Amino acid sequence: MFAKVALFVSLLASSGALQMNTRKRASAKASTHVTTVRSLQQDSGSAIASGDRPPSVLATGPHLAQELVIHDFQQFTSGMLFGIKTGNKSFSGGYSERSLALQEMVKTQQATWGRNMTREQFIIVGGIHDDGNEGLSSPLICEDAISGLNCKEAVLIDRAIDRAITRKSDWLVVTEDDHYFFLKSFQHHLAGQDPEKPQVFTFGFGCGQTAKGGSPSCPAVNEGGGICAGGSYIISRGALQLMRAGKSSEDFIHEFENSSINGQSDLTVSCMFYKRKIPMTLIESRIKEVGATTPEEQDKEISTLAQDMANFMPTVHFTSSNKSSIPSYMRKVASQPLF
Repeated sequence: MFAKVALFVSLLASSGALQMNTRKRASAKASTHVTTVRSLQQDSGSAIASGDRPPSVLATGPHLAQELVIHDFQQFTSGMLFGIKTGNKSFSGGYSERSLALQEMVKTQQATWGRNMTREQFIIVGGIHDDGNEGLSSPLICEDAISGLNCKEAVLIDRAIDRAITRKSDWLVVTEDDHYFFLKSFQHHLAGQDPEKPQVFTFGFGCGQTAKGGSPSCPAVNEGGGICAGGSYIISRGALQLMRAGKSSEDFIHEFENSSINGQSDLTVSCMFYKRKIPMTLIESRIKEVGATTPEEQDKEISTLAQDMANFMPTVHFTSSNKSSIPSYMRKVASQPLF
């Protein structure tokens, strides 16, 4: 019995030493996965730990190592929130055929890459499954249409602020109903990052610069660029705590909507990040865009997914205008080996 305890203590000590060495190596070299594109703080925190396996795994046997990896991944995902923008009511006030397809996409997201997460980890804004319709927040106050995008983005972040406090969440991923995520890639890209530090990570940056033909939004984005649509972005817990700046939800949403003259919500939220002095960091990782509708074309498009995943690709973005074809395509992606 004492020999087993001594062995376990020895393994823990080895793990701690290796973990310290790994942190030193990671901080000593620039990350190959992240590049700071715009920082309003001197210390942007752009260095991310390299893609080494967790030190605890290296210090243990194969069975215990597997258990530690699973536990580590479950702990990571339990600290995440996903904000999903969706829905559009028809002009008659009901839900159109297209909108119903969008709601099926949301359900499929929850049933595939989000299947091990609770409903409370999804902050859904718009459409049938809006949090306000399912008793998770107050009713949506925005127009559930394209004209309401800035308002819906503000509501999403406002809801996330409260949800992150309740759930003690580390990260909020803001996205839309046409994305499929590979959560282990997120774990890789965020390795070594401190969720308490105000910071935002994005997979697309530089849009909105007027000198490069971008549509005007706010002076900071006009000059320095902002988050690009379709790429999604990640907000730390520390950044969420700064967003309201002591305002009420109503005042925060009003400020958000009026921080840009542009209706594109990705640029408007970028204006708010500049205003709150929250640095935005580009994660250099390929985003796969797919738009096929036939099974044969879909198989061809996703034939390289295993290779993409080896490079920690975070998401597949479904771009087809035929929204009713996307749920089955998501399920096909979910059925691929290794996912």
